Amino acid sequence: MLRSLLRVLIFILPLLLWIGLAALVATELGSYQRSWILLHQLLDFIQPGFYYGDPSVVSMYQLTQATRKLAHVVVYAVLTILVIRLAQRGRSELRFRSLVLAVLVAGAVLALEVYVRRYHSEGTRHVRAEQFLLDGIGVGLVLIGAVVFFFQKALERWLLTEPKNG
Repeated sequence: MLRSLLRVLIFILPLLLWIGLAALVATELGSYQRSWILLHQLLDFIQPGFYYGDPSVVSMYQLTQATRKLAHVVVYAVLTILVIRLAQRGRSELRFRSLVLAVLVAGAVLALEVYVRRYHSEGTRHVRAEQFLLDGIGVGLVLIGAVVFFFQKALERWLLTEPKNG
């Protein structure tokens, strides 16, 4: 009983929380205006007086755009890592179905995000094709990284295993 509860807490809860976060930022909380304000406050925290230095609107626009685009890649990269982690459950050999599950869950979360933006954002959040591309980049980078990582681990196990003399 305790072991299954710990398994849920360790493997499933972080994934569910991350999916909830992705759905939350698809609402008005993740709007461009809020991103602008949050980024401005963060920069003012890092460099006191930044806000009063009146940075150019163009540079703040570019910085906000770049940050939002990077956020799409990061959100889906972390999501993919959490799904692969759940599917693998500590196994040392990569299972193909872990990669397939990661792609399917990422697609489902993307569909959830589109739904939330379309029906629960007061009409101010729109879905653009570039967002799908950025989300796909995040998923793809992690899938490639997982294949490389597990291949390296398999090679290490093979190199460290003593050959059997027959």
